[in-house]
Amino acid sequence: MEIAPDTIPAPSYSIFHADRSILLVPYSNLGDIIQHDQTGQGALHQHSYYMTQSPDDICGINLSVYRLLYQIEVGLREFIIKTLTTKCGPRWWKERLPPDVLEAYRKGRVYERSIKWCYLVPHHPLYYIDFPDLKKVIERADNWRDVFQPVFKQKDILITTLSQLETIRNTIAHNRRASERNLSITKDALDTLISAIGEEQYRELIATCSSTVDIPKVITLLKDEAISAFETCRACAPLERLEIWGRVNAIWWFDTDYLGHDVTHINRYFNILLGYQGQPRRRGSGHIIEAWLQSQGLETAYHEAMQEFSTIFEEGR
Repeated sequence: MEIAPDTIPAPSYSIFHADRSILLVPYSNLGDIIQHDQTGQGALHQHSYYMTQSPDDICGINLSVYRLLYQIEVGLREFIIKTLTTKCGPRWWKERLPPDVLEAYRKGRVYERSIKWCYLVPHHPLYYIDFPDLKKVIERADNWRDVFQPVFKQKDILITTLSQLETIRNTIAHNRRASERNLSITKDALDTLISAIGEEQYRELIATCSSTVDIPKVITLLKDEAISAFETCRACAPLERLEIWGRVNAIWWFDTDYLGHDVTHINRYFNILLGYQGQPRRRGSGHIIEAWLQSQGLETAYHEAMQEFSTIFEEGR
């Protein structure tokens, strides 16, 4: 049955004024909204209010969708990080991101490093790429074969699920109204991911959000360890476990691309130290160890590493 237009009631909207008073007006009259002052005299203020269909209803739906999208996006990013790290090591992103996605990350990271007036929490490279690009990472032939196929089984279903979310994500990001259908689709998408990955693991993933706030502190500790180890080597004394280096070498952010500073010499120096730790020790072997250190160029490697540390700290100010 066709419904006559004049029988459809005009929806009401809440107009919030600067004094927190609320005036309900029909949609058809929005062009003639007049903000009333205390005297009852009308004055037109086109920018003195904001509008929402219903504060509880619209914000409620949008926030519900946002919460689900957050769980979906963080969980999926963390699952990609975890699985590819296990397969390829902490800096897998240099080899396993598609070329255009890797370039997009690099541009985003360069821009972030250029902002000096605002402290930004450094995140894993995967957090610098757009949501649609996650599909490219998953679809990449070696990634799908080695990591994702055993979990998600059918690529088409997963990709379709993620594609449905892109428009909804844009809706929420730009503060457009979400619908109940948007909410239903988002719930189904989260259920699909949880079903494939497992509920317990998924809860752990969304609580992670790979980021760090102590890069300068860790690099300072690494420099201190480098200095201490150099003195130990010069004395040909046994070198204890390189605890800080063991941690840093397994961290995703200790990389020339990510830091924006060359760390080649720091890596080389610590590799010499690891070699020193492996030298056999017995009575009378001191001159052999000294000769080995000289052949490795320990002193030169040390000074080059110190120069890199100084550059990192100087340009990071």
